Amino acid sequence: MQLIKGLEESKKQVFAMEEAMKGHTVALEEMEKALDREERGRADDNKRLADKTEEATRLQFALHNAEQEVVKLQSVVDSASLLHPGTMQRLAAIEGGAAEGGGGTGADAEAGT
Repeated sequence: MQLIKGLEESKKQVFAMEEAMKGHTVALEEMEKALDREERGRADDNKRLADKTEEATRLQFALHNAEQEVVKLQSVVDSASLLHPGTMQRLAAIEGGAAEGGGGTGADAEAGT
């Protein structure tokens, strides 16, 4: 009698273990799906990061080139002011009048108005 009772207890435990295993199997499948989604998301994020890094590098080069152009233009202006100081003074006066809202022309600057 005790043997049959022990077998029934073992059978109940086996069924309980099978049910727990089913639950764990479902949870494992859900975790694997979530892992796949995360890995795809990480791959997308890595691609976006690489694209942004490439764009940042491109913009840094463009900024550097623009800075070099400013230096060149400043050199041209400095050279012109050494060669033609009167012309540069007139241009500065025109620029100053425009900045103040006067909007003067070269003839206005030469006439002193």
